[in-house]
Amino acid sequence: MTASLLLCLIHSRTDAQDRSLAELDYAAPETSGCPDEQAFRDIVAARLGYDPFRFEAPMAIHASIVRSPHGLTGNVRATDAASTVLGDRQIEGSRNDCGEVATSMAIAISVLLDPFGIAGATQPAASAPQPVTTPPAGFPAAPPPPIVDSSSTDEPGGSDIHLVLHGGAAVSVGLTPGWTLGPRFGIGIMAGGFVLLADAMVDLMPAQERVESGDVLEATVFTAGPTACLSIEVFMVCIGAQLGAFQGQGTEVRDPQTQTSFFASADARAGVEVPINDVLAARAMAEVRVPIVRTSLEISGVTVWNAPSLGGGLSLGLAASF
Repeated sequence: MTASLLLCLIHSRTDAQDRSLAELDYAAPETSGCPDEQAFRDIVAARLGYDPFRFEAPMAIHASIVRSPHGLTGNVRATDAASTVLGDRQIEGSRNDCGEVATSMAIAISVLLDPFGIAGATQPAASAPQPVTTPPAGFPAAPPPPIVDSSSTDEPGGSDIHLVLHGGAAVSVGLTPGWTLGPRFGIGIMAGGFVLLADAMVDLMPAQERVESGDVLEATVFTAGPTACLSIEVFMVCIGAQLGAFQGQGTEVRDPQTQTSFFASADARAGVEVPINDVLAARAMAEVRVPIVRTSLEISGVTVWNAPSLGGGLSLGLAASF
């Protein structure tokens, strides 16, 4: 019985060593201050007290850090020799601290490989590297934010609040007698995937437009209002309301007079926001604008143009978050 127990203990000890070794597949952005592969190995070794990564080990660890509109995201997945997934974790971090994400990933890998610290105590002294007692420079020693399971239903991006600025230009139809070109800009806050903005828009007709009555018209629309957006990965959808003024006039008349009226619309937008770096992102949006107040232009008491019931356009611009 004693011999059988000893054989079981030896088998358990060897089995623990095998399970605590893995082949590493690592990738991270080069421009975000993220550790390279060797630095990441050192971080994991600092947590375990030994280097767990071996070429052609029975387990593979796939670790990657990617940039999203909300910040940096770490992904850790473990597979066996048959490519069966043994564990999968996703770590959300702040927009600028890649070291925080890397340290969180190291903790996840340490727990996955050696949850009870058995393997570290059983590594052969001759082949084990010297334990790393402190993390590499630039990476925090304090415990990082909690690790989030990839199946969690929590909103991405955590609870950090960022200042958001955006600006660009849009081409629109349906707001004035002719097509318009004008600036779009705004300021707001972002928390996770939610963005709340105060937007301002100017829609200018680059050229005069001759309407069915034969009159030549020009017009400009000035608006501002709140916009709420939901951002998921690189996709963004927004709804908002715009209030302002419509100004227009006939040009080929004896006494052209500018007519000013109240303008209001409900807006819906959808598009993509692709990160350029840790602060800037490029944004492309399609929008639909539904006038709440229908505007019109009159010449000599005769209505020569009525706004359609639906307008729309395309916008391009940049967004920055801090």
